[in-house]
Amino acid sequence: MISLHSQLNTLLATYQPKFIFFSVFLAVITLIISKFFIKRSLFHSSLNYPVATTKLPILGPAIQFGVDGLNFLKNQKEILGSNVFLVDLLILRFHFVLGAKNTQAFYKASNDDLDFLAGVPILLPELVEDAWDVDPTFQARGHALALKGFNQKEKLDFALELLIMEVDKAIDRWDKMDKVNMFEECTRLTILVTLRFILGDKVYNEKGEELANMYDQLEKDLAHPLVMTCRPLPTGPYRRLIHVRNTLLQVIRECVETNIKSQKDDGSFLSLLVKELGPEYWYQYGYLCLGIILATRTNTAGVLAWTLSHLCDDKKLMDKVLQELKSTDSFQEGMGEIGSGGKSYPIKEYTFLDACMKETVRSYSNFMQFRKVTKKGGFEIEPGKVIPEGELICISPAEEHHDEKIFENPFEYKPERWLDQEYWAKRSREMAYVQWGFLRHRCYGEKFAQQFDKVAWARILTKCVLTVENSDQKIPECLWGSGFGTSFPKDDKPYFIKIKKRREGFNQL
Repeated sequence: MISLHSQLNTLLATYQPKFIFFSVFLAVITLIISKFFIKRSLFHSSLNYPVATTKLPILGPAIQFGVDGLNFLKNQKEILGSNVFLVDLLILRFHFVLGAKNTQAFYKASNDDLDFLAGVPILLPELVEDAWDVDPTFQARGHALALKGFNQKEKLDFALELLIMEVDKAIDRWDKMDKVNMFEECTRLTILVTLRFILGDKVYNEKGEELANMYDQLEKDLAHPLVMTCRPLPTGPYRRLIHVRNTLLQVIRECVETNIKSQKDDGSFLSLLVKELGPEYWYQYGYLCLGIILATRTNTAGVLAWTLSHLCDDKKLMDKVLQELKSTDSFQEGMGEIGSGGKSYPIKEYTFLDACMKETVRSYSNFMQFRKVTKKGGFEIEPGKVIPEGELICISPAEEHHDEKIFENPFEYKPERWLDQEYWAKRSREMAYVQWGFLRHRCYGEKFAQQFDKVAWARILTKCVLTVENSDQKIPECLWGSGFGTSFPKDDKPYFIKIKKRREGFNQL
């Protein structure tokens, strides 16, 4: 009979190496985690402004930030008694600077002090990777070309042509559907037009639908709380993000290669890049196009969908917009169809529709805008409060747009407030209305986005009748921070409407 002592010796001989390895591994992990939290604590104590806290330590701020970011910021501002505070999400750190004066300081800063492009690899490393480690002249020239590509009349006219074609296709599709998921369809429409505008017809024709779905998922995963707090740990959203990113990059790079070989100018933004910069930066083109398509989607699609949702929800608003569209000179000369009669869409005449756009932007504005502090020694935002060099400084347009001291009844959707030109001018002077940015930090796609949304609204509303699917259906609740531009509704609250072609013609109304 084998003795107990012999059995123990056998077990030890068998499992001791594994036990020792596991013990060492556990000790190393414990040491790494301990060093991380000690370093984190020392960093917090070095700041001369407070750190956001919750009842649940460590993960609490990340959870609340992801679940209800707007209320989280408002509560922290009140609890801490400060417009300046750190939100530490473990992997990412956001130094929020709230209030009108801090917003103005943010926008007035030079690129030597606060730099957007330098901040992208910190917040969105998956969108740039090593593509940013390149001759800095590419960044300057690439983004200068983006400014040109999204603002030249020739390019805007090309974008308008693509938009009208795609809206008409969408209308035909919606007319055959029992109900339309407003936000899904507006996202799909926006991405398809943008893909065609930036990458050209070949990608659009071969993989447009597939890529549209991927881009929608890409932004959701980039803003997912697990990605924001745990990257690069292989969580489900992170693995999905990397897969989608790699697939998109592969398609874009194939398009770049084809474009370089053919030297054919198809009017796309990619053609402009290749023509102006040549094949040298082919690797960077993929990341640049990836980011620009995402940026276009994140702002344009949300504003398009939220506005249509509110018009469907409020008959008085809808009637005002329809009456305005009927009263335009272009409509009268076009015999019932805006945009015909040799005239393009007169978006400058859309006073009330413009007010609706501004109110949508205010109501569902992007949750935060960021820059990297590049000023030596840090950036002093308030007397004695210095954001350290290398950190992300953030403002929150959403928080400012829902400040009762600036906007009366901020949670009410009231486009009429923007019909007062002095009201608009005052908010603009104070930089209190900040969706498009200011000064050197202004969005270079603003003209593209405004043309896109206003023409899409005009064409959809004059060609179709929109009604809510269920009279009891309410405007969906916004999930703040669900995107890097306009925030979207919670996924479990789709907003369905019926979109049917007008049988009687718009001019008969």
